[in-house]
Amino acid sequence: MKKIMIGLLVSILVAGALIYSYEHGNNVIGEDIFYMVSHSEYWSGEQGQIIARLYDWQGSPITVDNCTIDIFYPDKTSFVSNALTNDSLQTTTGTHFYYFTIPATEGIYQYMATCNYPNQKTRSVASTFHVSPALNLNKVINLSIADLTAQELAHYNTMQLNFSFINSELVIVKDDLTTIKLNLTDIHDDTNYIRENMLTESVFTDNITTVMNNQNTIITQGNNILNNLTAIENFCDDATTSGSSLCLWVTEIKNKVTDINNTVVSYNTILIDINSTTHSVYDYVTGTLATNINNIYTLTQTIETNTVQINNTVNTIQQNQEDQVWMEVTS
Repeated sequence: MKKIMIGLLVSILVAGALIYSYEHGNNVIGEDIFYMVSHSEYWSGEQGQIIARLYDWQGSPITVDNCTIDIFYPDKTSFVSNALTNDSLQTTTGTHFYYFTIPATEGIYQYMATCNYPNQKTRSVASTFHVSPALNLNKVINLSIADLTAQELAHYNTMQLNFSFINSELVIVKDDLTTIKLNLTDIHDDTNYIRENMLTESVFTDNITTVMNNQNTIITQGNNILNNLTAIENFCDDATTSGSSLCLWVTEIKNKVTDINNTVVSYNTILIDINSTTHSVYDYVTGTLATNINNIYTLTQTIETNTVQINNTVNTIQQNQEDQVWMEVTS
């Protein structure tokens, strides 16, 4: 009897608690629960998604007839209206989702998910997402930096090609200048040899003077012979002796001496020309030509030095470009 009374008392207390809970708005069995999973910050143009979950008081997923999505611009005009969700996860997690592209208009967007399920039940849940001006600006900065980096990389690659081309051309120029220098060195050495081994001006002048004096002596002696032959010719003018062998021989001698004198005179003229030409050549070889060769030789050495410096400078610039590193802060 005592146990019965205790059981009855427990039953009365439980019933009283249930009645109290019902009267004060607490359901004995919880209602179906629908809440929003997603709330995000976006930038324009990226992919957004709305995720909502519907389950019962025990946490079990609820199978729906359909779920729809409505999205409103910051000014509360419609952006998406009554769009069906993807319900592929509802049987395992009760999750419903919808993908869309974030619009350009910045601000706070309101969206709502509504699910209809058996026994004509409906649950709705709302939330917001933000299209951030700061994120849009950061996106623009990132794109600008990416474009700038691409441009700089392209410029760098072009510069590398140009430096490589210049370097290869300078190598060719350097080789050519080396060849020119060797040839000019040979010319320089040959010119010095000529200058060192050719007759000096005084010796050449003495030799020419001696030759010309000898020729003048020959001419004088020839004239003397001709004068002496004149007396003999006067003898040969006589009709009796003009045809004699002696007179014929005298006439022949006179003609030979005259030819010799004429030849010596022509040689004398030639020697005067040779003397003038030789002096001009000597002056040119020892003066203008030697100076020009020395100048070219010096210029070639300067060009070679400058080429080496240019080559070193180009290599330094190229190395500096290759060693350059950029570091940027974008946020």
